[in-house]
Parts: sequence; structure tokens; C-alpha cells
Amino acid sequence: MPCIWKPGKNARQKIYPERMKGAVMQVIERGESVRKAAKDLNLDRKTLGRYVEKGRSGQEMNFQVNHVSNQIFTMDQKADLMNYLIQASKLNYGLTPIQAIQTTGKIMKQQVMIGSIISCYGTRNYPYELHKLQGW
Repeated sequence: MPCIWKPGKNARQKIYPERMKGAVMQVIERGESVRKAAKDLNLDRKTLGRYVEKGRSGQEMNFQVNHVSNQIFTMDQKADLMNYLIQASKLNYGLTPIQAIQTTGKIMKQQVMIGSIISCYGTRNYPYELHKLQGW
């Protein structure tokens, strides 16, 4: 399961792309310090510093939040799993909550294993274990 942030005493701030882009330009073009720009625009100093380093090195800066990196299932797979569980319950073969969690866990383990095998071997050289996992 992806990491879920539980707010503590220091709640996370939402990063607005326009404000972050303006702060980076303020530091790079005007020569203002990262600390002062972060304080003026009420941004986290370390986050602004990372974006400034990317800007100075010439890397492409993406100011959008990326939560997809922690996901195991795609949105389509998530919808398919949800539809399967609903269909099973309509056919009077509903799983208990524990069985549903166990089934989802097994599918997640397969996804992670398949992803790690593909990242090691590439997409063309499938070892026997991958074929076995995918049911070929």
C-alpha cells in the first residue's frame, strides 16, 4: 500500500506551482537568498532549495505533485478489482473483508514481483519465473 501521510504537529502545505515557480525565478534571476524567498512566500526552505538547484543545473522542472510513484495498481487495475469484488458479492460469493484484503495482497505481491523482474531483465528477456507468475 502506498504511504499515507498522517498529519502531526507540522501539517504539510500544498505546493502551488505558480508560487513555487515565482519563488525559483526570484532566487535565480534576482539573486535573492533561498531562505528569504521561502520566508516571504511562506514556502518550505528545503523544498524551494531543491527546485532552485534543479533550475540552476538546467534540469526540467515539473511543478506538479506526483503521487503516482507510490502506487502499485493503475487506476484501471483498481477499477477492475473493485468491479470484481462487487460482481462476486452480487453472485452471492462475497468475500469477507479479511479475504478481500488477502486477495488484494496476493495480487499486489505479484505486481511487485513482475515489476522487479521486468526492471532487472527488461521487457524482452522474460525469465521462466515471470511466465509462471503471469500464468503462461
